[in-house]
Amino acid sequence: MAGNVWEWMENYYDKDEDVRALRGGSWFVDNTSLRCSARDVSNPVGRGSGVGFRVLRSKENSPAKIRKKTAGLDLSEKDIEDAIAWAKRK
Repeated sequence: MAGNVWEWMENYYDKDEDVRALRGGSWFVDNTSLRCSARDVSNPVGRGSGVGFRVLRSKENSPAKIRKKTAGLDLSEKDIEDAIAWAKRK
């Protein structure tokens, strides 16, 4: 998935905790940023076509945990409900 979109990380970029870390590069940056270990920074309230998040499914993905992990991201309630519904699929 490297090079698809910058992926939001749960951790903050620095100790000020005002911006979140991004990893993995994006399709619109140079090839030196396409590594999975590439790191960048962004404010979660911003939008862009090159930033997203990966939805993971596990037995531990309860609706409460999904809401907690997406808190602070600029997502609509429908986006969050869709992620919860997707996580419930078997």
